[in-house]
Amino acid sequence: MAGRVNANMSGDPEATAYQWGENGHLTLAVDTIDGRYLSDVAWPRGGFDFPIEFAHNAKVDSILEKDAIQLRHEPLPNGDPSTFREAKGWTLWSKAHAKETNKEFWQPCYFFSDAPVCPADMRMMNYYNSTHPCAAFINTFYLSKLLPDGRRKTFLYTSEMDLQGRYMERGGGRKVDGKINNDLGTLTRELREKFGWSVAEI
Repeated sequence: MAGRVNANMSGDPEATAYQWGENGHLTLAVDTIDGRYLSDVAWPRGGFDFPIEFAHNAKVDSILEKDAIQLRHEPLPNGDPSTFREAKGWTLWSKAHAKETNKEFWQPCYFFSDAPVCPADMRMMNYYNSTHPCAAFINTFYLSKLLPDGRRKTFLYTSEMDLQGRYMERGGGRKVDGKINNDLGTLTRELREKFGWSVAEI
């Protein structure tokens, strides 16, 4: 299923407008013996903690008490409906808190349709996202691991960084920021010690 990502997820929606992109984000509907679920490995903030039922107003709480996601069947929120062929689609919402006031609010992660899409529908977006030499997805190394206590370990390196990647830990009352040298020996050791993976397994 093809979706539009909200590029502005950094603030209270009452103060900042949504920024809907093109249909370039892919999600999966997974059918199980317990029903249909939405599957996505990228949003919000690195992925779902738990599966979410593919149903209107389905809600799942995160491991961390303040976080949650909700799925709604609705028109494109605060967007131009003429750019979307169906009257309604599906919006994945994420509960967040304003940094300045700790005010709680819901913000949309992405909006998608369950209508079938063909390779031709995605070819141009895929080229600029994943194939073009300047595309972000081929110039970025991103690794994230969710821990049972709600903490998330993340390593990020892009071609624009100066020979060092960024290591982060978030959640569970813990916040760590650090740098990892981008040489093979250091990277191999850090991936093994912090993530439990060897280069041969990736």
